[in-house]
Parts: sequence; structure tokens; C-alpha cells
Amino acid sequence: MVEYVARQVGEDGRYTGQRDTFDCRDDGHAVVYARRFVGTRDVHIWCGEGLFSSWNAKADLEDARNVALDQATVAALQMHAPDMARRYVDDDLPEAFERLLDRAVAFAGSRDDAAFIDRYRAALAALLDSGPAAHFRLTP
Repeated sequence: MVEYVARQVGEDGRYTGQRDTFDCRDDGHAVVYARRFVGTRDVHIWCGEGLFSSWNAKADLEDARNVALDQATVAALQMHAPDMARRYVDDDLPEAFERLLDRAVAFAGSRDDAAFIDRYRAALAALLDSGPAAHFRLTP
């Protein structure tokens, strides 16, 4: 077992004082273990005297938001426009349908808000149910 230390990095780039010391059998397990420590701050993982790994928590949060947005989009399309769900996954939506998705994102507001995905789901469902979306349903 090897000892690792995960340290949170503050907005000013200095360590916050939050740290976690843990033993793992290898580097891969250390990264998996340290991810629970991330929260909303960047984290550095040290092994011995050297910086072993680091990641940007804001980038991870944005990635998670994008995954949630994709999941909400696919679920809404499967329910309201099943012929478009596959085309969305294949990145082959008609331009007009892409604009409809952009309208739902704009209506949902700030992506920094925890309720963004819920507002996006509601907006997208309303737009898809409103009828004009039927004009965009094309055969693959």
C-alpha cells in the first residue's frame, strides 16, 4: 500500500487546509478514491514528494451538466419525437430541430442554477408538445 494525500485548492490557487490522507494499492485506485473528495474545488493528489494528479472541479461539473443535458434531451425526444432521438445521438438533427433545442436551453436560463435541467426538461417537453415539432420529424 502506498500513501496518497488529496488537497483542495482554493480560488486563490492556494491549498484550503482541507486534506485527506489515504492508502491505496496503486495510482488508479488513488484517483478513484480521491474523486469523492472533490466537491466544488480543484484537487491535487500527492504521492510522496511529488504531485501525482490534479483536476479541475469546475470542468468536471460542466461535464456532468452536459451529460445531464444530453440525457434529458434523449429522454424527451424518445417520449415526444422518437424518430429524432436516434438522430440526436448520431448528431444528425435537422437544423430547425437544433434551433428548437437551443430555444429550450435559452428558456431554461442559467446553467449554473441547480434547477436548470428541470426547467430545460419542462421547456423542451412544452416545445415538442406544441405541434410545430411535428414539422421537423423526418424519416432517417
